[in-house]
Amino acid sequence: MKILTHREGRQGVWEYRVERKDGTKLSVTEGGVEERDKKALSEYKNQHKELQDVKDLYLKRASAAILNAHKILTSLRDEAKPRSRMNIEAGDYLVAINSCTVGQPVTAAYYTHINNRKWNKPTDNFVFCSSRDAEEILKRGPPLLPNVIPIDWNNDAKHSLNISEFLEQLTIGPMLEFHGFERELPQQGYVTPVKLDSKLAIDKFKDDARGPLNFLNLRGRKPNQVPSCLARLPEYHIIGLGTENGKEGKPGGDLTRSIRFHLLASKGAIHSAHINRHGMITTIFNEEGDKLWPLWVRANVRDWAESRALPTGPLVGLLLAKGYTLIQPGGTIHMPCTIGERVLLSGTMHWHPRQVLQILQQTQVEIECPHVTNEPVSGQFLGEISLILRLWKANTPLFDWGSQEDLEECESILKRLQGMLCTIKKRKRGKAKAGEDIDSPLTLFVIPTAIVHLRNADFVTRSCRLAGGELVQLAQAFDGDQLPIRQRAQSFSMGHLQLC
Repeated sequence: MKILTHREGRQGVWEYRVERKDGTKLSVTEGGVEERDKKALSEYKNQHKELQDVKDLYLKRASAAILNAHKILTSLRDEAKPRSRMNIEAGDYLVAINSCTVGQPVTAAYYTHINNRKWNKPTDNFVFCSSRDAEEILKRGPPLLPNVIPIDWNNDAKHSLNISEFLEQLTIGPMLEFHGFERELPQQGYVTPVKLDSKLAIDKFKDDARGPLNFLNLRGRKPNQVPSCLARLPEYHIIGLGTENGKEGKPGGDLTRSIRFHLLASKGAIHSAHINRHGMITTIFNEEGDKLWPLWVRANVRDWAESRALPTGPLVGLLLAKGYTLIQPGGTIHMPCTIGERVLLSGTMHWHPRQVLQILQQTQVEIECPHVTNEPVSGQFLGEISLILRLWKANTPLFDWGSQEDLEECESILKRLQGMLCTIKKRKRGKAKAGEDIDSPLTLFVIPTAIVHLRNADFVTRSCRLAGGELVQLAQAFDGDQLPIRQRAQSFSMGHLQLC
């Protein structure tokens, strides 16, 4: 007999949902358990007590973390200059987390044996489980609820990085980008990161008097960064299927480069409500420090994007302490806050074959409402999705694909997105020719990569501001024979080269 889950029945009598060896499932009370199954029942009760103890400690710490975030941000907001980023964003953040709760953790067994329709609406539930249980959940398909794996049950907890050593590694590179909060917030557009010599940037980060700093999307440096609960599941590793087998030394695209990353921040660093681009399932492992991770579980992204208000539904403040792992479903609206003195996180991003429709639908929202995410549409996106749809259409027996109806809807949305992106490209090209700033958040089709490939070309240039505020030199580019580079794009293997 295998005990799946339990609940307290009438008059306080526990009822157990069990599965027999022949696969039949039934509910029994403790008195109805056969003698041969009492050992399994005893083991289950001991495991449940351990789970309850760890869960109770977590909920106590999570509640304290929410109160601590209030205290930290209230102090930073009151001390900040008027109109500074901290003054405004901390104020908005405090309004949002006024309704934040610790949520209602459920076991992996409860999650897997409840009809999925229950999880298709906003909820304050999340799964509190072990690495092994998380792997069983992920085998069933893309997660519908966040999974929190505490250090006690985390197979990856013994392989953590040290912040001091990580900072030493960062100083090897020439430059670093980071977000500070002392500057005045622009009236419109996106907040651009500060770019500084790496050693100077690290000195700022170590100086507590400088205020909060946020280093986002640092290149993944950790060996075996993918959590063990995902490492053996090939369906979560479909990004990059289009790259050539065995080729080395060729630079990857912006999508494949971003699937392994680090986040580094000091106390009080916050991020406004956003989603990770392209419906990515995101994993976060806390190497060191404490992070509060408020999120709206199963909130409707389009409704939130079009309202330009806070999402509807419960806001759950997850605590990510050292050694904890979070598995965040694609399309989850979240707004992290650093409550430890300094925090280092390691992360990965994934797609699942049965998630493709959601990926396309979310990407359309990102194009129509670009404020929902902090990253532009990937230059690799159309190519990666087109390849996955071709594999799906051919019913390639690598993965468990969705229905034919879903495939047809995906193909329809993809055509729509291609048209939308083409229109935006033309508009951007027209703005650049007119010498206007390109303030759209859509940096399309690998322009920065193109410039790297064309570093030996002669340029007749003019400045053009791209998404994220990066200032690059574009306009007419000529090779050594004074032929427009557009005519020679193929010699640089740049099928998506677009110059204004």
